[in-house]
Amino acid sequence: RAPLAILCGITLQALLLGHGGVSSIGVNAAVQSLAALAAWGLYRLLRASTSPYLRNAMLALAALAWASCLL
Repeated sequence: RAPLAILCGITLQALLLGHGGVSSIGVNAAVQSLAALAAWGLYRLLRASTSPYLRNAMLALAALAWASCLL
């Protein structure tokens, strides 16, 4: 469901606001959909994990990745 919602949002953004243009709808939708699907897979991995060490390691890795974006 997320890729369809992303595609609708990007299409409305391109048509109503002119941001990004109509020619980049496919690329933008693909890039954002891949990130959404990766987040879903990570969520399922963390949810299925019974090891608190794996969950803590994944949380620390996510926090480190987020903090690196701030630099």
